[in-house]
Amino acid sequence: MNKAELRSHLKNLRRNMPDTERSTLSQQICQRLAALDWADINTFHCYEPIAPLKEVDITAFIATIQKQYPKIQLYTSRRIDNVWKVVSWQDHNEVEAPHFDAVIVPMLGFDTSLHRIGYGGGYYDKFLAIQLHARKIGVCFDLGRVQQVPEEPHDVALDTIITESNIYKSYS
Repeated sequence: MNKAELRSHLKNLRRNMPDTERSTLSQQICQRLAALDWADINTFHCYEPIAPLKEVDITAFIATIQKQYPKIQLYTSRRIDNVWKVVSWQDHNEVEAPHFDAVIVPMLGFDTSLHRIGYGGGYYDKFLAIQLHARKIGVCFDLGRVQQVPEEPHDVALDTIITESNIYKSYS
């Protein structure tokens, strides 16, 4: 299966997921995320979940981070004038993208070699490529696990992928 076919297949799987299931599984993923060690993180970039795309809803995790680690500076990316920009999570003001200590990315699917497949726009591959020292974490529902994600030279593997039932880590 090529990337376009795989993307289409994974979108259909998620599209058929009931909202109640998405909510329950998202809570389980948030609990796994919160159990990671965040003490050494100062700057942190995460995505804002898009409900119609049935992405993992990490808003409960973000609330936990803000409460337990108030020193962490949170950022996200937003489309401003049709261009993706990094903004402060709190006030949504555009900032010069710092080098982050951790980045959480959404994805449609993944393999156990920690390769992800996203929506095909390439934003996160470009973004992760310049975040050399960041802990790169992906979140995905188990239904997104595939045998192999077709790799391209620009693809950036993750350090950790968290699902509702497992935490996959690189050991290199």
